[in-house]
Formats: sequence, C-alpha cells, structure tokens
Amino acid sequence: MIGISKIKNNFIQIVKEHPISVVCVLVAMILRGIFDFGFEMYSNVAKVGLCSHIFLLIFAVGVLPLEIYRAYKRKTDENYSFRNKKYVTINVVVMVVSAVLGFLTTVVFGYSEDLPKFLGMDQITVDYYVEYIYRISAVFVTAAICASLYLFYKKSGCSFETYVAKAFCGVMKAALVYLVICIGVVLIIGAIDTLLAKVDYGIAATIYTILLGLILYPCTLAGLSKTEPDISKFGKIMLGYVFTGLLAIAFLIIYIYIFKIIFTLKIPSNQVFGILTTLFAFGVFIWTMAQGICDENVKKLYGMMPLLFIPFIVLQIISLAIRIKGYGLTINRYAGIAVIVFEIAYFALYLFNMIKKKAAMHVVLLIVAAIVFIALLMPGINAYASVINSHKGKLLAYIQNADDADEKTIREAYEAYNTLYYSCGAAGERYIKMNMDNDSISKLKTVAGASNYDYGDEKGYISVDRTGCDKFDISGDYTCLYIVRARLDESECGEITGEDIELYSDDELVDTVNIKNILNKIIEMEKDGVSDSDKKAVLEEPLSLNNGGKIYISFIGMECNPAEGKITELNLDGYVLK
Repeated sequence: MIGISKIKNNFIQIVKEHPISVVCVLVAMILRGIFDFGFEMYSNVAKVGLCSHIFLLIFAVGVLPLEIYRAYKRKTDENYSFRNKKYVTINVVVMVVSAVLGFLTTVVFGYSEDLPKFLGMDQITVDYYVEYIYRISAVFVTAAICASLYLFYKKSGCSFETYVAKAFCGVMKAALVYLVICIGVVLIIGAIDTLLAKVDYGIAATIYTILLGLILYPCTLAGLSKTEPDISKFGKIMLGYVFTGLLAIAFLIIYIYIFKIIFTLKIPSNQVFGILTTLFAFGVFIWTMAQGICDENVKKLYGMMPLLFIPFIVLQIISLAIRIKGYGLTINRYAGIAVIVFEIAYFALYLFNMIKKKAAMHVVLLIVAAIVFIALLMPGINAYASVINSHKGKLLAYIQNADDADEKTIREAYEAYNTLYYSCGAAGERYIKMNMDNDSISKLKTVAGASNYDYGDEKGYISVDRTGCDKFDISGDYTCLYIVRARLDESECGEITGEDIELYSDDELVDTVNIKNILNKIIEMEKDGVSDSDKKAVLEEPLSLNNGGKIYISFIGMECNPAEGKITELNLDGYVLK
C-alpha cells in the first residue's frame, strides 16, 4: 500500500507541476486514438482531429521546459517571484512560438494539397516551404527536449552521471506500468470477445493510444523528475556490472576486427559504421550510468572505458569516407558525418571533464541541439544544401555542354540528378526545376539509358498517396462501403503482376481487382521523373472490381526495379463500394 500511495502522490504532484503539457498530451492522444481508428469514413472530421493532435503535441513540448523551470525555482529559491517581467516575457515568447509552429505544422500536415491553389504557387515551391516548416519544428522540439532534460537534471541536485542512471530507472518503471496496463486491456477485451460479444480490436488500439497520454507520459515525467533517493541493489547490479560487461565484450569483438583489418589489409565493411554508431548510442548511456552508481574504487575503471571507443571513430571515418568518395554525399551519409562530429565533440568534452575535474557533461545536451540546428537549418552547410552543393557541379557540367558530353559526364550527371531528386526532398526537386527544363531532363535520361546508366539493379520504393483528397462519388445502387487493403510480398506469394489483387477489410476478403495498367503507368512516370503530385492523377478514377462494385484507391506503394518493372512488394489502401 505504501508503494501505491507513493505512485499516486507522485502522479498528482506531476500533474500539479506540469498541468498544461499533461493535459495537452492527454487530449492529443484522445484525439489520435478516436480519429485514427474510429473515423476512417469521415476523412474531413478525422483530418481536423489528427491535425489538432499535432498542434497539441508541439505546444506541450514547448511549454514543458517552462513548467520544469517553475518547479525548479520553487525548489531552489523560495524568494523568486514568478511575476518577474523577464520570466513573464520568456514564458509568453516561448508559448507564442510553440503555438505558431504547432499551427504551421498542423496546416502543412493536413492541408498541403490545398496550399498551391490557396497561395498561388506551384507544388514544388509549396513543398519546399513545407519542408522548411517541418525542419524548423524539428529543431524547436529538439531544443525544447534538451532544455527540459537539463532542467530536470538541475532540479534533481545529483551529478549528471547519477541523474542519468536514476532517470533511466524511472523511465523504465514508467514503461513497465504502461506495459502491464496494456496487457490487462488485452486480457479484458479478449475475455469480452470470447464470452460476451464480438469486439473490434481497433478499440484496443484506441485505448493504447489514449493510455500513452493518460499513463505513460505523466509517469515518464515522474521518472525524470522524481528521481529516487537511491537505486535498488538489482538496478546497481544491472547498470554497474551486467550492462558494462556486455559492452566490454562488444568492445573486444570490435578490437579483434580492427586487428583483422590491419593484418589482412582489407577495406572496412559497409556495416561497420552502423554497428559502431549503435554501439556508441548504447555505450554512452551505459558508461555514464555506471559511473553514476558505482563505488569509488571502480569509478576510475569505468571512467577509462569511454576512451576505448576513441579508436573506433577512426574506423567510422574510414568506412564513411570510402562510401562518400565512391558514391558521393547523400542525406544518410551527411547524417553519418553529423554522428562523427557529435562523437568527437563528446569525447573532447569528456576529456576536458576528466582532466579539469569539472562537472561539465551536461553540455552534451547543448551539443545535440546545436548539431540538429546545423544539420537542418544552418544556411550553406545544412544537410540538404551540402548534398546539393556536392553534386550540382556534375549536373551543371552536363547542362553547359549537353550535346558534346562524354560518357563520364553523362554518368556523373545522371547520378547527381537521381541523388538530388530522390535524396534531397523538395529542396533537390526545386534546384533541378530551377536549372533544368523537362526537355533537358528527358534528354539526360535518354542518353543515360542508352549508355546503360539507368537504374541498373537498384530497387526503390515508389508510392502514390491521395491523402487529403479522398472525396469520391458514392451515388448508385451501392449498399456497402468497405475500407480495404492489400499487402503482397514476392517471397510469399510469387510474382506480382497486378492482376487479381485480393482486397481485404480486416480479415474478410471483399473482392479482387486488376491494377496492372495503373502499376505500369506509375512505373513509367517514375522513370520519366514525374513529380509525386502529378502521379496522383493515375488514382483519380475508380476501378471496377472483378465481381461487381468499384474501388477508389487512396494509396499505392511498391518496391521495384523501375528499369525491369519487376515488383517485389506491393501495398494498397482504398475504399470499395458494393
């Protein structure tokens, strides 16, 4: 009973300290749960609900550091006045910024299809500005989360390492509470479904979503804020010995691999970078928590553990440099560079902290926010600008001498075109549009194809999504409306031709349809570089079903090799009238 009373008191205290963010997240999850799973037929109503959910989440994240700061000042300075003009001004500014970004993100998420006509701009320009709004919101959310974690740490009064260990345990307890309740919901719904009446299991998904706001979010805040006076013996064993032991084994395997590279003179595998990045992501938490809870006699040993990772950064640099030199810079490889920069900054801070005996490791939160800002928004060196700048010379070399271009120039130009168009989002498409007309693009594809520089054996994912324009005519002698889907994989069902595609509503087979012609049109459009917005025209008209009725397709996604037209995976969503 003491434990339950403690949980209850902590829960009430969190709601008192964070009323705005808790209520916003709860309402957001209620809207998401209801409209995402229960109102598919009413797309406009569902759209408003889901857009409101996004606004509330962004606003909640923006307000959270203000609430933590208030709780922190109440704890550390009884004489602090919350009517202080500076305090009030900062609160107003942050809340206004949160509301504006939440509103803008909501609008572009839900109504991006209507913006070109409303603003009088072409689709690519609108997509470009929409992309920027998403990036600004991502930077703001990251900064707000980092500020919140810093204030939680300051409020705890612990060392940074100890706080990380205690916060980790608190968050794990929150996840366990949520998991136990979800299991209980499954058992209750299963019992009702078996013994009393059939239950739509979409209800379970709605309940899980609502519980995210009702249980998981406030419990997570409690875990981050109400850190335990001390960690249990079990927790100390897991964090101080089990996790560190597993990490040490992983380090040993990587060192053996390094010696293998040195003796065999082989190039590092492409998978090395991902493995080492994952190892660092887990390792930074493990050795930080271990130093926060271990005894003084082993603290120095754990303090040396991070230094063992430093040689791995060299291996990451070599692996990434080989790929960039051979295949050029992409958004993913830029992300790899950002990871390496973060690791170098982290270890520089760590060594400074170790040598100077300073409690400075919390600055790592500022480094995270700074790198995200640089990668997404910094003019000239953000991810999109960097990729465009690294490839535009190859594209311009072809444009300026298209008639006399040699094979190397054609190949490099086509590779640059594909990278900008498929890897750089709207920024890449906008750059291509500003520098190449449709005739130039068609000519490049023609000469590239003639020189065997087309897609080769690469498989890509092609999708056409009519989200936001799902209005359709239901007039006629129809009595049933089904929300249907089709999921096909070549490894399970053999060759995918588009003929006799089975359409399911939940587990019920509704009918079959032939979409072979539509798939071929989409693939041809992809090969011709047609924009995503223009591809939607293929899905405007309904298709007749094999046994009567019609289907309006809202989404088609497929993994295929456009050069061969071979489809290895197909996903379809739509509405059937019968």
